[in-house]
Amino acid sequence: MDKKFQVFVSSTYSDLIEERNEVMKALLELDCIPAGMELFPSGDDSVWSYIQKVIDNCDYFIIISAGKYGSIAKNEKSYTQIEYEYALFKNIPTISFLFHDLDKLLLEKSEKNEICKNKLIDFRHVLEKKLCRYWNNKNELAGLVSRSIVKLIKDKPAIGWIKASNIIISSTDDQVMQIFKEISQIKDFLKSNSYIKTFEEIPKIRSENRLLDKDKVELGIVGITEASQQKNAYSLVFDNNINRKKFGIVIGAPEAQSIALELEHIKPPRPITHDIFRVLFDTFGLEVTEVLIDTVHDHIFYTILMLSDGLNTFEFDCRTSDGIAIALRCKAPIFTFLQIIEDVGVISDEEIINT
Repeated sequence: MDKKFQVFVSSTYSDLIEERNEVMKALLELDCIPAGMELFPSGDDSVWSYIQKVIDNCDYFIIISAGKYGSIAKNEKSYTQIEYEYALFKNIPTISFLFHDLDKLLLEKSEKNEICKNKLIDFRHVLEKKLCRYWNNKNELAGLVSRSIVKLIKDKPAIGWIKASNIIISSTDDQVMQIFKEISQIKDFLKSNSYIKTFEEIPKIRSENRLLDKDKVELGIVGITEASQQKNAYSLVFDNNINRKKFGIVIGAPEAQSIALELEHIKPPRPITHDIFRVLFDTFGLEVTEVLIDTVHDHIFYTILMLSDGLNTFEFDCRTSDGIAIALRCKAPIFTFLQIIEDVGVISDEEIINT
């Protein structure tokens, strides 16, 4: 899939108009997306906030320096230097292009103010400590930029930009194929498992199998281990504080990952489904009071998610793995009945290794 890279071009403006144009052309010929803020008034704080956002969205940062230091900001640094330092702070790959011999520049393209001249020299010394190249004319500069960007992309690959329609088409095709595959797997599974019940039968199952033992026992999670008899499945193992019996339920890989992330206190870069449930409950003032594994029928565990708004209590049927993932995120207790532990639990001293 074609990928384009956005390159921020930083420089003083009036003295480097022709040079910038050549650099922009060179970047466009490389299918890069050039970005720069030379058309904006650099002294405006609101514009600087916008510049930061543009730099944040860039894959690479180049700076062109010649005989001018540039407009001075409130911190007594030029905006060109501020842009460069911000790019370094954001860990954006940078490369500098410095005019080779400042003494050969025309007077109107050189600093007349001694303070600015000294600041320019100091800034050049800073730039020379990092990756930099030297140029003498605009054509040489354009060639240096082309070769340097190609090498920089190879040495430090960036995320880049892809046409949105291409992503959507690719993503949709993959999702459709995955859905057909899962439907086929479910059909095969249903054919080979006659005991599977429909959602409408769940209340009947609960009433028929409702336990006489009403004593609830709080469960603890021992760990997660690979399920020995099922591919791409895991066993979530529970213990309790009443006896030494442990029992496990088989869960899928996505649910196992969600539970493991919370057990290990790992925050994913983007929220997953169970994280969103917690945010929704908090937003609408709902508390997860408990998760109850209340029924086992034909080796299937049935679970209730209990919510409260402070006045009323609500019960929702849910998959056990989802209920556990939500309970962990909402700091809610997990219960089952003692009779279930007696029926399905086993005594084992074998150490369960968290995965």
